[in-house]
Amino acid sequence: MTGHRRSFGSIKKMRSGRFQASFIGPDAIRHAAPTTYSRKTDAERWLADEQRRVEIAEPGDWTPPMGRGQVRAKLQDCLTVGEYAVAWLAADDIRPSTRALYERLIRLRIVPGLGNERLDRIDRSTIAKWWASTPKTRADHQAYSLLRTIMSAAIDEGLTKDNPCTVKGAGRPSREKSLEPPAPEQVQAIADAMPPRWRIGVLLAAWCGLRSGEVRELRRKDIDLAHRNVRVERAVSRAGADLVIGEPKTEAGKRTVPIPESLVPAIESHLALCVGAGQEALVIATDEGATVHDGRWNRAFKSAAIRALAPQGEWEKVRGKPGRPALPDWDPGITFHDLRHVALTNAGIAGATLRELQALAGHTTPGMAMRYQEVVHSHLAEVMDRVSAMIPTGGMQTDA
Repeated sequence: MTGHRRSFGSIKKMRSGRFQASFIGPDAIRHAAPTTYSRKTDAERWLADEQRRVEIAEPGDWTPPMGRGQVRAKLQDCLTVGEYAVAWLAADDIRPSTRALYERLIRLRIVPGLGNERLDRIDRSTIAKWWASTPKTRADHQAYSLLRTIMSAAIDEGLTKDNPCTVKGAGRPSREKSLEPPAPEQVQAIADAMPPRWRIGVLLAAWCGLRSGEVRELRRKDIDLAHRNVRVERAVSRAGADLVIGEPKTEAGKRTVPIPESLVPAIESHLALCVGAGQEALVIATDEGATVHDGRWNRAFKSAAIRALAPQGEWEKVRGKPGRPALPDWDPGITFHDLRHVALTNAGIAGATLRELQALAGHTTPGMAMRYQEVVHSHLAEVMDRVSAMIPTGGMQTDA
């Protein structure tokens, strides 16, 4: 037998000519593939899949291949789309927040319309009718994309031959909302309307491009004012009703972001007045020093946006009412995530390259950064005016 060492796991060629793959798991035990492979590429594919499972698993959530095999065997007994979807979710190693989302999509979007369909008989027309009956919300698109993934897994299991999810455009929500970001003056007005202890979160999102979960998990130790940068190493996400603290979804999400010099005084003041002395103290926290739940954070942001941007009289409709009055019906149309558009759009206008925007945002692909570059096109007229000034008076002459 001969062996081949890899960065993750190893592959041995057996005397029979077949290949055996194995790796040392998070439990410090070597785990072998449940079968040997006739082709080395198949063994490499199995190792790559296991490496992905190890990398995305939260502490304590990873299960060894043989343990998953017991669950995976249940997939072969599934007759309906609903049964298979539930079993597929149970067999896969994914982040708790992603699992909670998938469970909700399966329960509320996929099972009601397709749950009783035979897995081996479902066809394109059935999928098309189901899709036609949906309102085409973002959640519907997410459900369609998930169903397409589930059906691909069923093909791998040999339970069906073709993927019937072929509706054009389904699974890719259109951008119904304009990407036009809030103006700098609007950002400052919203920050001023936030609770004082949370004000800095708006500025960190709008000028450093941090996500909501990243802002709410920042610790004092993550901010280095001497070198003017903030280190993003963790994020908080929601899994059902629970908050889960872990690493960003991708390796690109771990990043060091420069802090604009003009933002330093506000951060210094916030650290001095609103953050505990310990290095682990949360930069954004409740009055008790705990992590802020995303629901509470989003309500505070919407309230601040309404106060700052609402037409005359809208906010006054609920002021002074007893108890906890509902927010006005008027919606400014700005979410906290839109503040990342501010950061990346203005960085683009200031001259950041596509690769630099990708690093700033923590995106894994240039395509994601390009979504924010689209807004920069509104700056194109000003750029062309500067180009115009470079052209010699009279322009170019052509022969008659």
